[in-house]
Amino acid sequence: MAIRGFTLLGVVVAAALLVLPAAAGEEAPNPDEYAVIDAGKVDFAGAAYYRKCASVTARVAQAGEEIVTIVDGTQETRNVANAGDYVVRNPGGEEYIVEKAKFEGRYALVAGTTDTYLPSGPPVMAVPLAENVRFLAPWGEEQFINAGGFLLNNAGDIYGIQKREFLETYANSTAQGEFLGEGGCGRP
Repeated sequence: MAIRGFTLLGVVVAAALLVLPAAAGEEAPNPDEYAVIDAGKVDFAGAAYYRKCASVTARVAQAGEEIVTIVDGTQETRNVANAGDYVVRNPGGEEYIVEKAKFEGRYALVAGTTDTYLPSGPPVMAVPLAENVRFLAPWGEEQFINAGGFLLNNAGDIYGIQKREFLETYANSTAQGEFLGEGGCGRP
């Protein structure tokens, strides 16, 4: 299976990746239906730039709190918070953990609110996926992204996002972060 810029990992590495059981009310992905990739070897040369444009809600996480990210009823990943991390909720309801320093560099509190934030970070590079993939995410857990989703390079952090979530929260931009008015967040 060929995906632009991906190197498939061997069976030994795939077997070493931990697949945790699904939480109640969600469907655990079948690992056999996902190609294992090394996200660090993805070729982002020529990738399009996007900026997050949707507001989110966020709260400070409890140390040790586990968040399972569910998109369209399927578990995408899970993560355990450290002291000071944030739990972020996208408009579609997906929750995920962001380290404190990264959160503070990527979001700004909306005046007059206590939990609503606008994205303020730099643009990311995005590569569309032609097949289901799984890989070790920056937070140390396996992430499952379906065909049609995207891999994002955010200042060297490479992680995935499902198609619906991406289209609802990102808009095309220049490398400098100027919106191009194409897609996402109510943009034509």
